[in-house]
Amino acid sequence: MKETWKYLFSPQVLSRGEDYYYGDEVRKIKKTDYGYSAEVRGENKYEVDIYINGDEVDEMDCTCPYAAKGYNCKHMAAVLFALEDQDFVEESEPENRETIDDILARLDEKTILTEFRNILEENVQLHDRFYNKYRRQPADRKEITRINGMLDDLAYEYGDRGGFVDWYHGSDYVRGFLACLEDYVEPMIERGEYLAAFEVLKHAFYVVNTVDMDGSNGEHSDIVYHIEELWTDIIQHADANEKDQIHQWFESMLEKASSLNVGDSIADMYYSQFNDEKYLLPILKETKDIIQDPSISAYALKDKLDLYKSVLERLHQPLNEYNQWLQDHRHIPSVKEILLKEAEDKKDIETCITLSEELLNTEDVWWRKNELARKLLKYYRENGDKEKYRDTLKRIVLEGRTPLMEDIRILRNLYAEEEWIPIREEIVKKDRYIAKEIFFEERLYDRLWALLKMMPVSEIEPYLHVLRNEYADELLERYSTYLHALEERHGTRTVYEEMEKYLHLTASIPGGKKEAYSIISQWQKQFPTRKAMQQMLINVMRKL
Repeated sequence: MKETWKYLFSPQVLSRGEDYYYGDEVRKIKKTDYGYSAEVRGENKYEVDIYINGDEVDEMDCTCPYAAKGYNCKHMAAVLFALEDQDFVEESEPENRETIDDILARLDEKTILTEFRNILEENVQLHDRFYNKYRRQPADRKEITRINGMLDDLAYEYGDRGGFVDWYHGSDYVRGFLACLEDYVEPMIERGEYLAAFEVLKHAFYVVNTVDMDGSNGEHSDIVYHIEELWTDIIQHADANEKDQIHQWFESMLEKASSLNVGDSIADMYYSQFNDEKYLLPILKETKDIIQDPSISAYALKDKLDLYKSVLERLHQPLNEYNQWLQDHRHIPSVKEILLKEAEDKKDIETCITLSEELLNTEDVWWRKNELARKLLKYYRENGDKEKYRDTLKRIVLEGRTPLMEDIRILRNLYAEEEWIPIREEIVKKDRYIAKEIFFEERLYDRLWALLKMMPVSEIEPYLHVLRNEYADELLERYSTYLHALEERHGTRTVYEEMEKYLHLTASIPGGKKEAYSIISQWQKQFPTRKAMQQMLINVMRKL
C-alpha cells in the first residue's frame, strides 16, 4: 500500500491515529472483499472500513461522530498505520473463546495482584488515577500542583501548537477536563479533603476562563457547570473554618467576575450557597443599600429584589419589610412587574388588570407594550369585560407594528358594519400586505386589484382564482410584461423555471393560451441556441 494515504489526514489527526495504533487500540483487523475492516478502541468502540483499489486507499468509513460529518478521522489513520506495518494477524472468533472473566477465575490472588501492579507501572495515567482514588494520605501541595499542571496541559493536548482549542476539538477538551476532575477532585471530596479539592477547582476555574478556545458549542458552560456542582458539594460538607476560607475567596472574586468568560458563577455561588447567618446578614444589608440607589437599572433592581426576598426566606425572617418596600415603591415599573407576578400567582385578576394597565400606559418599547396588551386581553376575557377586551384588541391592531389577520378577524366580529369600516380604513393605511388580505376576505376585489398592481407580480398568484375572469386583460398584460422582462436575464435554470411557471399562469387566464403560445413562438425563434430554454418551451407546449 502506497504511503500517499497519509496525505488524506491533517498532521494532528495523523499523529493521534499513530498514538492509537502504538497504544494497541486497533483490534479485529480482517481482510474483506473490498479491503479491510477493524475495530478501534477510544472512549468508545468504533468500526472502521478501509476500501482498497489496487495499492491505494479508495474510500474509508468509521462509525465515530467526526467521520459522520464527512472527515477522515484518527481511527481510520490508526488502522492504516497497522496495515502499513503488515504485522497484524487476522483474528478469528471461535465460538468458545476464553473471556477475561474465565482467565481471572482460574488465576490465584497473588498472580492477579502481580499482573495488576505491572499494569499500573506501565500506565502512568492509570497508576495516578488508581493511587489518587484509593490513597489514605491527604493531597499535599506537590499533588495539587501536579493536578493543576494536568489541567494546564489539556490545551496543548487537544489544541494546536499555540494552545488554541478549535470548535472541532472542543468536545474532546471538555471530556478530558471533566475526566480530570472526576479522577482527581471527586475522590478528594469523598475523602473529606475539601480545601485541597477547592484549591484544584480554583485553578480549574482560572483555566476555563483563560484558555484560548473557540467555545461556540458551549464548552465553557459545560465545564463550569461541573465545577459549580463540585463547589456546592464542598460548601455543603466543609466545616466552619474551611467554609470561611472558601467564602473569603468567592468574596474576593466578586469584583473580577464581570470580566471573566463565565464569571456569573462567582456571584451565583456567593449569593446562593452560603446559608449561615454570618454570611447572609452582610448580603442583606448590602442588598438593602443597593436597591435604594436611584441610578440602579430596571434589570439590576429586579435581580436584587429577588435576592432580598431569598435572603429573608433563608434567614427564616418574615417578608413584611420586603412587602412594605414594594408597596412604598409601587410607582417603579420594575416593582409593578414583581407585584404583577405575585398577583398572577395568587390569581388576583383585578390587581393584575390594574397593574397591567398602569404599566401599559407608561411603557415606550413597542414589543413590551404588545406583550402587556395581550396580557390585558387575557385578564379582560377572564373577568368578562367585553368592552375593555374590544378596546384593547383595537389598540393592539392599530398601534402594533404588524397587525395579525387573526386579531383583525376577531376585532371585525366585535363591531357592527358601520363601526367597522372606519377602523378597517385605518388598518389598510398601516400595512398594504395586510390590506390585500382584508380586501380579499371582504370581497373588495376592485381595491384588491388596484393594490396588487403596485406590488411584485408574485403577490397576485394567491388571488388569481378570484381575479382571472373580471381582470383578464389586465392580468395578461401584467404577466406578458413580466415574461418579457425575464428574457433579459442571464439564462439559468432558476430563470427558466420562473418562465415555465408564468407561462402556465398566463395560460390559465381566459384568452391566455393564445398569449402563451405567442410568447413561446417568439422565444423559439429569438433564442435558438439556448438549449435548456428550448427544452423548457417544448415541455410547456406539451402541457398546455
